[in-house]
Amino acid sequence: MQLEALVLALLSAASDRQAVVAVDRCDDGSPAAQVRQLREELSRRLGAAVQSEDETAEALGGVQRGSRAEIERLIASARFDIFHQQAYDRAERTLKTALEDVWRLPPTESRWRDIRDVRMMLARVYTRLGKKPEADALIEGILRVEPDFKPDPILYAPSSGRT
Repeated sequence: MQLEALVLALLSAASDRQAVVAVDRCDDGSPAAQVRQLREELSRRLGAAVQSEDETAEALGGVQRGSRAEIERLIASARFDIFHQQAYDRAERTLKTALEDVWRLPPTESRWRDIRDVRMMLARVYTRLGKKPEADALIEGILRVEPDFKPDPILYAPSSGRT
């Protein structure tokens, strides 16, 4: 179901004392990104009537975020969406979630590689979506940290302008 249709269905069915709770442990990272987007849209429309993700998950032991395994699932899901499905809007949401989560990890070389990979994939998505300034800003951020960085030519053909 499209997000807009789901939001409208929830809003039309909701009363003052109604709650929607979804709990799952998925191997695919994209459902987490979709749930966050749904929560953001409901919050935008309902304001304070929507509990935060942390408040909702508190009774279940809290939200587990930023695990290496979850971030790797998000990255793999986005990579599949980009290179096999051409689902750039979905990949954008997933990559934004991955980038948010990867910043929560302790600073290490592997965290930097994840940040760099996510930013490169997001730059590719932005290029495909016609958001070239956003793509350029992501790449420039990588080059400020790692001036000699060269993207993988298999994933990012030189003819594509780095993305």
